[in-house]
Amino acid sequence: MTGLEIRDVKPSGRGLYAKADVPAGAVLLRNPVVDFPMPETAALEATALRDYYFVIAGTAFICLGVGSLVNHSDDPNSDCDLDTETRELVFTAVRPITAGEQVTFDYAWDEYPWEAAAGPVVPGGPSVDAEGTA
Repeated sequence: MTGLEIRDVKPSGRGLYAKADVPAGAVLLRNPVVDFPMPETAALEATALRDYYFVIAGTAFICLGVGSLVNHSDDPNSDCDLDTETRELVFTAVRPITAGEQVTFDYAWDEYPWEAAAGPVVPGGPSVDAEGTA
């Protein structure tokens, strides 16, 4: 996690911030993952982990590292991909990130819980496409 720091951020709780300028294309971090069957996500929905699992190509997984603290943005400065060989989630800068800027990526949810106008919140982990892109 060289070059990144965890800070408190509202309303999401915590987030990752760049401690120095980061050029576009730079790998920000690599974190191992543990995957599990999609039916087991139902059990996660009743826990604090409901906001921390990812779904890629129909497989659910938990990021074992600070990548789980990267918050959503509609205009993200990073992207995440699953490296299937190393079983790591890899965050890469998609544009230059300035020192002090929060690292973000697009969760690609159909509806974001904090943006729901009415009705129940539909939880679930951030989802990325079949190629591992947010």
